[in-house]
Amino acid sequence: MSVINDMLRDLDARKAPERAAAVAGSVGDIVEPASAWRFPWVPTVVIALVVALLVAAYWYVANKEDKTIASANDNVRKESQVSTTMVLPPQPIEAATAIEHKEPLTQTVTVQAAVVEPEQSTVMVDKQIDEATKVEQKVSAGAEISEQPQPRIQVDKVTKTAKTQTLEPQPVEPKQESVPRNNEPVSIGNESRQEPAVKALTLSPQARDQENANTARKLFMQGQEEKAFRQLYDYLAMHDVDELSRALLAGQLMQRGRFAEAGDLLLSANTDNNADLRQLKARWYAQRGQMDLALHALRKKLPLISAYPDYYALLASYYQQMGYPVQASKIYGDLVAYDADVADWWAGLAIALDAQTQYDSARTAYLRALQLPGLNPQLMQFAEQRVALLNP
Repeated sequence: MSVINDMLRDLDARKAPERAAAVAGSVGDIVEPASAWRFPWVPTVVIALVVALLVAAYWYVANKEDKTIASANDNVRKESQVSTTMVLPPQPIEAATAIEHKEPLTQTVTVQAAVVEPEQSTVMVDKQIDEATKVEQKVSAGAEISEQPQPRIQVDKVTKTAKTQTLEPQPVEPKQESVPRNNEPVSIGNESRQEPAVKALTLSPQARDQENANTARKLFMQGQEEKAFRQLYDYLAMHDVDELSRALLAGQLMQRGRFAEAGDLLLSANTDNNADLRQLKARWYAQRGQMDLALHALRKKLPLISAYPDYYALLASYYQQMGYPVQASKIYGDLVAYDADVADWWAGLAIALDAQTQYDSARTAYLRALQLPGLNPQLMQFAEQRVALLNP
């Protein structure tokens, strides 16, 4: 500053004559130059202050960035320390010791890795994996394979550190005995036995036909005729063995006067092996006045009299109507021999004997029919008239 003051004094001495010459000028002209050079050092001071402020600001910003970077590095280092607990499988005690006496041992392995450069992360992770593998092999030597927990080592993408996840050993569940299937031998000790096979019940076609006929018959008894007819027609359309269902359907149709539908069912079926169908076909022929066909249908194959007594009674009555009293008397004789308590059969036998002029035998048969209950009213009246005429 002293140098600057000396320079200013020297400058003032040099310009002293000029100021003396200008004294005669106006006061305003003298005052204005003096005021302009009165403080010539002010610009220099201002420039120096500005430079100092810029240097101080730069130093402050640089120091703050260094502190921020150092703080961030400290946080990363703190977060990069990973403590991992590995649950190790139980150590083998002795060969003869049972597995359930083993107690799991817990060993804590802390893996700490600092933040490294990208080219060094792979080397650090491989080294940590090798160390974890060596520790696991030392601890699990001699243990059973099924009880060894397999550690999983993952690499965190942010902190680039190795993390180990440990799977807890699962308890060994006792083996359950499998249920044997059908026809598979079951071992008990050193013996084996054969389980009986459970067979599903399968109805034969005849049994299925019988079951359907019984169900439809119950529906008719309950007054559900439409449902019963529909069930029978559907069954006939879907099954080949349908003799019982067909006979029931044809009989119900004839009782209701639907002879055309019944004829379609009877004429389109094979009646050789079913007495009910043959009997229905004979009645259908008789209703149409074709008595010879009715007799032919009944005589084609005679069933047992004990199983179908009505079948024989119908055949005897047709013989009687057709003028064959001998055949009629023979069949009626078989019927009364089978069951002597049916009044209508005794009346039919009496009529057949009366037509053969065997009056004594006919009178005895008439009297027996009148003595039994349940005689047809028309037959009762005819029998009383014949007894009065044949009375000696």
